[in-house]
This record gives sequence, structure tokens and C-alpha cells, in this order.
Amino acid sequence: MGRLKDLTQLSLAGLIPVSIVGGIVLLSDNSYLKNTNLNYQPNTENRSQLNFEEAISLDDSLTLLEIVNELKLKRPELYDFDFQEDSRYILVDKSSRKLRLYQGNLLIDTFPISLGTDPRSDKIKMGDRSTPEGIFYVAHKKVGKFGKALHINYPNIEDAKRGLSSELISKSEYDSILKTNEKCQIPPQNTDLGSYIELHGGGVGRDWTWGCIALRDKEMSEVYEFSTEGCDTNIIIYK
Repeated sequence: MGRLKDLTQLSLAGLIPVSIVGGIVLLSDNSYLKNTNLNYQPNTENRSQLNFEEAISLDDSLTLLEIVNELKLKRPELYDFDFQEDSRYILVDKSSRKLRLYQGNLLIDTFPISLGTDPRSDKIKMGDRSTPEGIFYVAHKKVGKFGKALHINYPNIEDAKRGLSSELISKSEYDSILKTNEKCQIPPQNTDLGSYIELHGGGVGRDWTWGCIALRDKEMSEVYEFSTEGCDTNIIIYK
């Protein structure tokens, strides 16, 4: 009830245009934020594979801005961006197997997730089955094999820089990745860096994907409705 109260107060203050109908919070653009209980248990299988000495310990008591500042200190090359109060954020915490939705600095909901079968590593190349880390956008909203899905812009610019340096991609492939990222489009999906990284349904309970982020189907539907295609929804993946 606390978050519903917070949203109501923000609405009365004129900060967020919302109406509340039957426990559903409606925003001015007709998307919705459900007033739900956040007592989810994250998947713990394979957590021993993660290096918790390197992981950033973050919990639901931290604001989004505090999380962003922690990430900037830890890996500035991946997480150097300007926080915007009016933007939407999807935070994917690989260590705790949690996905969080934020409207500005306001935590909306938290869901359990599953990752690639190599959950410890950042994605480097095609076939490594790792979930990438960094800042991404929703390149395309789709309905596919695992239901509703968000195709993210992997490889992003940082991935392209790393791929060029390690000679995984050519200069022309690098230029194509940069060009599409700058336009908030789908980057090339035929390079040795890997491709088709999505947030999609299919369920949780073990790390089973080839690098994608999996949710339960019902909760993926909520993430899908919360998100907008293009650079307006920021997806931050970290451990």
C-alpha cells in the first residue's frame, strides 16, 4: 500500500499525472503500474557461480539514483550516463536474480528472473551463453517463441569498442553498430559478438537461456506494457 500512497501523493502534487482504479495506477500515456506485493523469492540456483566479492550488493532500500552512483564508481566505462527523473528504467541485477521497474526514482515493482547458462560472465561473443552487462534500450517490442519480448540493443557501443579491440569484429561492423545505436535502432545481429538478446517469458527457477533474461509470462507482460520502444526506456544490467 505504501507505493500506491506515494503515487497518490505525487499525483496530488502534480508531479505524476495518475488516476487510481481498482488498485491499478494509470499514467497519462495509458500504461499501467500494478499495486502488487513485492515478496518475491529470487532464483538461487547457480548463485554460487557468481563472484560476490566483485558484485555490487544492492537492495530495495536504495533509490535508483543511489544504485546508479554505485555502478558509476564500480565500472564507469559501462554505467556513465545522466539520470533523468522523467525516464523509465528497468534494472536487472544478475547477482540477486531480480528485475526492478522504476519510474524516475520511484520503485514500481520487482520480479524474479533467470539468466544465461553462464550467469557469472559479461557477454563477450556469440555462443558464450552469458547475459550482457551495461546500459541498453528497447530496440524492438515483439511477440515470439516465449511470448512478449523486448529485444535490446546488444551489441551496444561499448560492446562494439571491445569487439573491435579484440578483433572480433571489423571496422565496418563497428561503424554499423555505432550508427544504429546512435539512432536507437536494432544493431547488426550477424557479428561474432552475438545477437538476439531479449527480455522474454518462459519462466524462472534455473538459469536456462542462451544469454537472454527470462521472466514468468504474466510478469513479462507487465514489463512489456511498462516499456516503450526506443531510447526512452533504459535497461541497466549489472552484477
